[in-house]
Amino acid sequence: MNSKNFFLLITSVLFAILICEVFLRLYPSILSDKLIFKLPYGKVRDDIFKRVFKIDKEKIDYLIYEKDKKIPLYQNNIDWKSNTKDLEWGAESIAYYNSGFCEPEISDLILNSKDTNGIAVGDSFTYCFSLSPEQSWPYKLGNLNNKINNKVYNLGIKGQGPYQYYYILKKYINKNTKYVFIGWYEGNDLRDIIKYLNSNYKKDSKKFKDLINKKSKNKNNLRKSITSHLRNNYYIINLVYAVGVGEIYKKIFGFDTNEERITNLQYSYKNQNREVKFNIENSDTDEVFHANLVAQMEDSENFLYEKYYFPLYKISQLAKSHKTKTYLVYIPSAYNAFGKNIIFEEKDHTQKLIDFSTLQRKTLKKISDELNFLFVDTSQDIINFNNLNPEILTHFPANVHLTENGHDVISKSILNNLE
Repeated sequence: MNSKNFFLLITSVLFAILICEVFLRLYPSILSDKLIFKLPYGKVRDDIFKRVFKIDKEKIDYLIYEKDKKIPLYQNNIDWKSNTKDLEWGAESIAYYNSGFCEPEISDLILNSKDTNGIAVGDSFTYCFSLSPEQSWPYKLGNLNNKINNKVYNLGIKGQGPYQYYYILKKYINKNTKYVFIGWYEGNDLRDIIKYLNSNYKKDSKKFKDLINKKSKNKNNLRKSITSHLRNNYYIINLVYAVGVGEIYKKIFGFDTNEERITNLQYSYKNQNREVKFNIENSDTDEVFHANLVAQMEDSENFLYEKYYFPLYKISQLAKSHKTKTYLVYIPSAYNAFGKNIIFEEKDHTQKLIDFSTLQRKTLKKISDELNFLFVDTSQDIINFNNLNPEILTHFPANVHLTENGHDVISKSILNNLE
């Protein structure tokens, strides 16, 4: 190829890229929801979210906004559509209410309540994720004809961890609070604790995963400067990653902005004549990372004990000062909720994740006994329910959060364990 033809080819390619870039900037809604959620985190992704889903990050309120204590309360009118696979099992579009909690104006209701009540704190497995408020386990817990017979306010917030539970509880617990329920999701509460304690969490995770580029410092700085500019300013660069060529993208541009997807955490649920594919979007793969991390430790039980004890101790002191009964509610992940009926695509995940779950429950039971909490392990109740009901699910197959059936089992499991 002579130089003239080569120049024409390069010019044509650049022109085509420019056309694509302009088109994406004008019409970002042409991208599917699935592609948008796969975009690397950054300026372009935020801009597309704001324009397509009508999300304005600057309108996010904060319950607490201090270093290491930032708890976002998302605004209403967010139009996030659930995956079509989840819609088949009763999921709804995700909606955040004005107060950031499941129920509208729940903040005012708690602070002004003169009646005895219960408070549930937790992450998205306590929050009404992909469901309406009345389908969540705290709502069911306080609105059934049962031993509690009090309103239970759902203060679960997606993406939060045990230290944040303490600060949420500290803001809303009052003299009328009779019960405190801590929704503990086995998958990522360890991650949330480590992130809270260690501001270099992401950096350390990369070291552990051996993702550090060993080139010279100067070259690294130059490369990071170039890649940061490309990622923050060009839609087409972000789209390249989202369409599924992450490994090529990583080699060309020198970074992987979504390293949690490196591990395959997809699996199938098989029971009688039914088979359902789970975690089809391959999310929360850091759960495998932490299971591996703990498995490689010589004294993993003490490691978990040290990490779990202090936030729970802080909650116990708060509850004690208000004379409330505290229940630590252990909520299993989808891959443990279906027991032996789960088949991982990566076979070696099976035992590691079972061992991780077993160790967590053992550690949390020990801490609960020391702090005078009632430890409610819902795992076996959920496994039993799924074994007997293969036609329905306790977890959604795509977002792997609790369905209404799952929330219902959690609430009944708690009631069965109440003193």
